[in-house]
Amino acid sequence: MTLSKLDLVLSFTGLCFLNFIAAVDSTALSVSLPTIANSLNATSTQAYWAGSSFVLASAVVQPIYAAFSNAFGRRTLTLVALSLFTIGTIV
Repeated sequence: MTLSKLDLVLSFTGLCFLNFIAAVDSTALSVSLPTIANSLNATSTQAYWAGSSFVLASAVVQPIYAAFSNAFGRRTLTLVALSLFTIGTIV
């Protein structure tokens, strides 16, 4: 199956957008972590481990998302992940 030029451009644009969302997710944590640590009277070491635990939790969830994407389809799971990200950002 060959992709038309429009399909290729739309697919690439979608992948770029998802990569941007992942970067925003990581940046938002690193920007807000010192503020959260100060409000909880945490040390810099504790703030570092909070960031590391976020990365570890993300790594643990990725194989689960891969299994669900095989079962339900990549498009559906991508839309679910983007919806959860948007709801989490709003909250």
